[in-house]
Amino acid sequence: MIVELIAANLSTKQQSLLYLSMKNLMKNKEHCSEKEPILYEEVQDLLQRVERMEVNELRVEVQNVKEEVLQCKIELKKSKMKCLVLPLCFCILVVVIVYHLMFEGESNK
Repeated sequence: MIVELIAANLSTKQQSLLYLSMKNLMKNKEHCSEKEPILYEEVQDLLQRVERMEVNELRVEVQNVKEEVLQCKIELKKSKMKCLVLPLCFCILVVVIVYHLMFEGESNK
């Protein structure tokens, strides 16, 4: 299962090398051939490459999340300003309307 997860991120050539290496490593350990240590080293090398790729992907993802958080903060500040400005404008409008009604009512009398 772990081999399948690792192999999903590799090219077909790397996948075939990984499967061959794992098969050879899982064989009977009493039959040590000259290829097994080399294949084991290849598997370790492939595993290190996959780990590096995953680390790079995680770094990119963290950067994307940071950018999204920054955008959300900016939107939140804009929303707070709107929540302050709109009621203020409404109050000013009410004061202006009341003022005009009072003076227009007096000028008509």
